[in-house]
Amino acid sequence: MNRFQRFFSRRGIERLLIVVWVIIYGPGGALAEAPRGLDAVADAELTSIAFLDPDRGWAVGDRGTIWQTDDGGRVWKRQESPSTARWESIQFVDSRNGWLVGGVIQAYTQKTTAAVAQTRDGGATWKSISAATLPALKAVRFIDERRGWVAGSATAMYPSGLFRTEDGGRSWTPMTNLPNHGWQTFDLFGGNGLAIGRYGECAFIQTITAKVAPAINAGLRQPRRVKLDRTNHGWLVGDAGLILETSDNGASWNVPHGLPAVEVLRELDFADVAVVGDHCWLAGAPGSCLLHSSDRGKSWQLQHTGQTLPLRALAFLDDRRGWGVGALGTILATRDGGATWSRQHSGGQRAAVLGIFSQADRVPWELFGQVSANDGYLSVLELLNRRDVELTPREEASPEDRARAALTLAGGSSTTLAATFPRRQAKLPLKAEAILELWREEEGRAGIVALEDYLVKKIQQWRPDVIITQDIPRSERDPADSLLQQALLRAYQRASIADKSQTLQAQLGLEPWKAKKAFAVSVGEQTGGISLSTTQLAPRLGKTLADAVAGSRGLVTAQFSLSPTEYNARVLASNIPQEIGRRDLMGGIVLATGGEARRAQDSSLVGDMKELNRAAQQQRLVQQLMTRTVQDASGGSNWLAKIEDLTRGLRKETAGDILFQLAQRYYDAGKIDLAAETMTVLVELHPEHDLAGAALMWLVQLNASSEVAQRLPETAKVSSQVVTAIAPSKEGATPTAKLASSPSSPERTVSQNPGRDVQAISFAKRLERTQPELYARPSVRFPLTTVQRRVGQSREVDQFLRNLASARAHDAWGNCASAEIALSAGKTTTKSVYGCELAKNKPKLDGQLDDDVWQKAKKIELRSLLVDDGEWPATVSLGRDDEFLYISIQCQKAAGASYPGSDTTRPRDPDLRDRDRVELLIDLDRDYTSFFQLTIDHRGWVAESCFGDVSWNPTWFVAAKDTPTHWMAEAAIPLKELTSNPLTNKDVWALGVQRIVPGVGFQAWTQPASVDVRPEGFGWLMFE
Repeated sequence: MNRFQRFFSRRGIERLLIVVWVIIYGPGGALAEAPRGLDAVADAELTSIAFLDPDRGWAVGDRGTIWQTDDGGRVWKRQESPSTARWESIQFVDSRNGWLVGGVIQAYTQKTTAAVAQTRDGGATWKSISAATLPALKAVRFIDERRGWVAGSATAMYPSGLFRTEDGGRSWTPMTNLPNHGWQTFDLFGGNGLAIGRYGECAFIQTITAKVAPAINAGLRQPRRVKLDRTNHGWLVGDAGLILETSDNGASWNVPHGLPAVEVLRELDFADVAVVGDHCWLAGAPGSCLLHSSDRGKSWQLQHTGQTLPLRALAFLDDRRGWGVGALGTILATRDGGATWSRQHSGGQRAAVLGIFSQADRVPWELFGQVSANDGYLSVLELLNRRDVELTPREEASPEDRARAALTLAGGSSTTLAATFPRRQAKLPLKAEAILELWREEEGRAGIVALEDYLVKKIQQWRPDVIITQDIPRSERDPADSLLQQALLRAYQRASIADKSQTLQAQLGLEPWKAKKAFAVSVGEQTGGISLSTTQLAPRLGKTLADAVAGSRGLVTAQFSLSPTEYNARVLASNIPQEIGRRDLMGGIVLATGGEARRAQDSSLVGDMKELNRAAQQQRLVQQLMTRTVQDASGGSNWLAKIEDLTRGLRKETAGDILFQLAQRYYDAGKIDLAAETMTVLVELHPEHDLAGAALMWLVQLNASSEVAQRLPETAKVSSQVVTAIAPSKEGATPTAKLASSPSSPERTVSQNPGRDVQAISFAKRLERTQPELYARPSVRFPLTTVQRRVGQSREVDQFLRNLASARAHDAWGNCASAEIALSAGKTTTKSVYGCELAKNKPKLDGQLDDDVWQKAKKIELRSLLVDDGEWPATVSLGRDDEFLYISIQCQKAAGASYPGSDTTRPRDPDLRDRDRVELLIDLDRDYTSFFQLTIDHRGWVAESCFGDVSWNPTWFVAAKDTPTHWMAEAAIPLKELTSNPLTNKDVWALGVQRIVPGVGFQAWTQPASVDVRPEGFGWLMFE
């Protein structure tokens, strides 16, 4: 045994505990909270502006920013804000009364919370109004000082996302039966109004009621702002040149006449519209030009602003005087109807760093934390690939809003998600040709050309010194990364050269820009690049980079993950000849603080450097100990209490992160009870941590789950092995075997532990008390209903189901509730149902599918939501007897997919991501949250998981057959691997069946469905 092994023996761990204890509680005492980082209000993005008269006005936006002027904008002063939330909308109804609305997004759970403020003294002061459990809001419109409306995110508690008040905002009444995925914009004219959702959903507002209106089909172009300028008439603008006009209050929409050529229009992402009399102005990105009509939309002209930063909002007092606000705290003013503009305020005139990434989970947030939050360089982020072609996101906040909040937390200033470069759902990799074809369909031009043109425009808009993007090795499976890098290198060169015809460039008001450097960033240490350690201290932030941006990662990903320990930035291109330009990200670039691309900052550091270094060292030691604790074969329970003690000296955010990560590691290792105990420690010691809500949700789901209860008795046993009917030979001979009896395995007994039900109810009550918005989520309430049924609380179950079925009548969760109600009443269900028949004879597992059971069994037909699978259909059938659940699969091979064979022994839990495969998802208790997942690929290789835990390894039998055109499989899984209770005709399981063909597409039995499983879309499996 070497010294390293001796040190990490059990006694070595005890020594390490003592060392860390001294670090924490030795000289210097416990660590204090570090103050927040640099003040970045000056360059905070502005989102809304309002003027009471030619002199008095307000501009509001990110980081709780409120700017006010008393002289028409010659001087803008910062006002004290009652919140640090992102303000989205400001409105005054008279010279005294005004309102502000916005919101914040919580990391990890992505829960949104409203921020509402009011003034009663003409904007001299603003005071918060309690919005209780309201979600983040996008728009506010009051009719008078008492009656008003707000619109925002759709949540489990308030699915409509639309509220009205009759008492000036002291109380709010939610509207009902308005299906949407969050309102993006809202306006009133008189007592009537319109609300427009992210995907074109539309609602009519009539005094005190709201009802569904015909949806707007704008394709992928997201609506951004609706403006009602007179009775029944209004405008709607949005991404990629979206301009629509209504003359019947939104019942129908038309494209106005006289618009610029489509080549120009599609380059403009409109964010706002202002109307005064016959005049109409549209502004957005790039902010170098506006679209103006002086004859109510009969003809249009481009107006230039003399600057390029995006504009987010407009306000005009008359046909001459107007203002525009937007990125980097920009405030512009015009006195001639938009013909010329002057800059009244800004926190910067361009970006120092432009990040261009395919999606938010590729962004190196720690790098932005270093260059922006710590060093003060102005940074912005462009995300290219939206993921909502097939499925709308489940989170309350949009992907763009969450990425924007993440960058703001990391010190950045502005984030945009491109409208016209869509991707299929995550975890479904497509080949480059398929991606480009998808982009071609949206753009009407070659996909790679459209991408290059877009990147050139963004470089000329932001005028950065440094461009960073993702490196190809970071995601070798995704060809979109390679496409992005290729297009960016060409755009980097093209952006510095005047357009050959100069026509489009001149029309948009953009000029050539030569960025100084471009980097490709990857995770891990590599040679030939610039390294950035995430554990290094950021002196002006008073914490490590990983700690500083931990919340950023939690805002954009559903699963908690720690920062990578190191990044590498590889030079892609450089216009700085000196070697110094390659030693540091900003090396060779001189930008004065307080100048056009860097914040003003003082030289003071946050906190005592000795204490900060001690904190960083402590954190690294605890991480090492945690890794060793999880690997401890003795189980690790003795060390959990010591981990509790160790984390008491850490910052509460860091301590909570470590406990949550430890719980995840225990669960991944199959130590479920230890995972639950660690989550419980987290919610007990750190109830205010952002992860506490996620921990409580998980504890409810875990303790309620019938699948986990079934799996628990086996956790201490040696994992069984998958039994291959007959292993394929190297020559590829067809396997044949007769399944005549059950496999030899120990009898299993599952204790129905009422203590788990008690725990589930207890955790649910705590969640309801501390975070009622999370408690209201169906992914919590459905597991709770399974417990309530078991303990006889049928009245509570019925009330929840009826409320949910009424409130969410138009979505999958509402369908789940309606189906449960129908089942209880013995009525026809709204769910898709598969009747699993009793097999008289056991099938022969040979992949031939010629047994009697398969001739009689019904077929589950798998279908693509995009109707692109006509050439590769698939069916699945099920059968059962008293011992086994039988599965048959028949799939036609897809052109473009790969079907290599294998002459190796089938391993346990192989990586099947590159294989054509079918997944069977079995939810015993219909909690629509936890389930068994059984996966079979075209070779007959298998993988299994239980509630996401891949250490669940049931014993089951599989055989596969391969032909030139099809692949087939048969399987038999002992029922006792799934349930301890004998099956009866009254049993109903929730069931999902889906097929993933990498590089080609996705099929499913029911919708919604995705590779990242959506259990609320499951159908039902009934036993006959």
